Amino acid sequence: MGLVIGIVPGMGTSFIMIATYGILSTWDPSQIIAFYVAVTMSSQFAGSVSALIFGLPGEVTSQPALSERHDLQLNGQIGTAVQHTALSSLIAVCFASGVTVLLWKWLPSFVYVLRTEVKLLLLCLILCIIGTAGRNTVRTNYIMVAVGILIGLVGFKYQGQLILTFDQWWLSSGIPITVLLLGFIAVPSILNFPKVEFDAESIEIKPHSVAWASVTRGSVIGSFVGLVPVIGNAISSNVAWLVERSKRSTTALQRVSSAEAANNSGNVMVLLPLLMFGLPIVASEMILYSLISSKGWSHVDLTTTVLLQIYLAAMVSSLIGWALCGPVVKHLVIFIQKNYSILVKFAVAISTISVLYLGYQAHNTWFYLSALAICVVIGVLLRHRDFTPLLIGSLIAAPLVSAGQVVYQLYF
Repeated sequence: MGLVIGIVPGMGTSFIMIATYGILSTWDPSQIIAFYVAVTMSSQFAGSVSALIFGLPGEVTSQPALSERHDLQLNGQIGTAVQHTALSSLIAVCFASGVTVLLWKWLPSFVYVLRTEVKLLLLCLILCIIGTAGRNTVRTNYIMVAVGILIGLVGFKYQGQLILTFDQWWLSSGIPITVLLLGFIAVPSILNFPKVEFDAESIEIKPHSVAWASVTRGSVIGSFVGLVPVIGNAISSNVAWLVERSKRSTTALQRVSSAEAANNSGNVMVLLPLLMFGLPIVASEMILYSLISSKGWSHVDLTTTVLLQIYLAAMVSSLIGWALCGPVVKHLVIFIQKNYSILVKFAVAISTISVLYLGYQAHNTWFYLSALAICVVIGVLLRHRDFTPLLIGSLIAAPLVSAGQVVYQLYF
């Protein structure tokens, strides 16, 4: 599943999490997290496949692969690069998993890290960063953050009273994050990427030695940059790529391998704030957090066993992706080219059914459908805008207000 959504231009982890929301809601939290990690890891390296083969980057993390595509094509190394990005992903996941386990064991010894004041500070830091990051203007970002916070506070119980419901019962449960993600990101992202033809038979896998130095550098860079709130996992591959470019002796294959290693190690490290502090800082994590928190999961429930299960899923999915990245990629590309429009329609249909199911569970079907329709219209009309600030603002609104209230009571 991760391979498919990674290769199809415009799809991503957020889309598949929305599409399978109804099914995942019946699973245990640890199983949901393991599924998320497996899909994320396999789709991340498959995203570079989309950039290398189709010449279309699904996300900013694929920009290095797109930039190196011309040189790789001239050298007949597109297929080899596909294989090497998969192997780099596997190595990086193993490296970053070890680093994360060490940090998880080490950080809690500093009691202040878990204090409410620190949580409030981190939330404010996230808001400041997303206000200045992305392709929107700073003013647009902060407007979206403010709107997102207002949306996130709909139905929030403040001092025993529901706020921003305007005495309407159907607003008491709030506006679901899945509807926002589907309308503002998933559907518009698919519309932004047209079908592209490519001769899959021309993909040749040639043996080549692993660029260990480049992959190691990329893994280290991704492990540190991935911890930067909100934008860490998005910029890790580009940072590693720029570092490799500064070394004039590196080849295109080495540079793309390092970038992909940083991409995957960064996506492992971005799990740390969610697992340790309950702070989702990317769009797909918002859906994950919505799912596991609805099942009563909290970051205090994280144990060594659960953590090892999560990273075992990451390693296994990366290993499977590497094993399948040769001949299977050719057949997968051919299948996607022949059935692209059907796959897109199927994905949209499944996602809509998932929203219907959630609305039915909440006894609020018409509101969910109406909200989805409104979000899709806004998302399509403004599809060149980055809605990440709005989404993050809506998700952290409740913990921001709760933490602020505690700090106010403690010090004022």
